[in-house]
Amino acid sequence: MFFSSVSCCDLFKAEISAILKACMLVASPNCPTGFHVIIESDSKSVVAWVNNVVGIGNVKNMDAILDIREIIKRVGFIKVQFVPRSDNTTADVLAKLRSLSCLVQEVWDS
Repeated sequence: MFFSSVSCCDLFKAEISAILKACMLVASPNCPTGFHVIIESDSKSVVAWVNNVVGIGNVKNMDAILDIREIIKRVGFIKVQFVPRSDNTTADVLAKLRSLSCLVQEVWDS
């Protein structure tokens, strides 16, 4: 479980930051091994950038995306995939609450 404050101004940056933090958590020595991890995002663009389907997009996000790609390659059992917002209503509601009230975003495992 981790907590972080994410700027409301750049949605791509927020999504990339969340994926990077999830990858870092999975790659940490304290994380159990021997299973596959799927990180879901409702941003088709970010998923395409991370999975190297298209170019990185905005240069200011390049370092974080390259870090994500490196962790995925090194760890080997992380997959980043697109999930429609309609299939991810819990995360969507939390994101909207965060943007309306400037609450701290919380990520947890289910």
